[in-house]
Amino acid sequence: AVQRAERWILATLRTQTFVGHDELNAAIRPMRDASNAKTTRHLGASRRAAVETIDQTALNTNGP
Repeated sequence: AVQRAERWILATLRTQTFVGHDELNAAIRPMRDASNAKTTRHLGASRRAAVETIDQTALNTNGP
């Protein structure tokens, strides 16, 4: 999935020139958000939903 996202972003932005990292990150951010919002067959939900339900719950639990 990472390779697919990387190729999609690079193909989309390959004709543009960026002055700095901030400008590049600003161009990538909406594409990253769109990718994370897509529903995947593997998860049956979006990556964002998986993080919010599974990972965030695990991160919020109190340790010993």
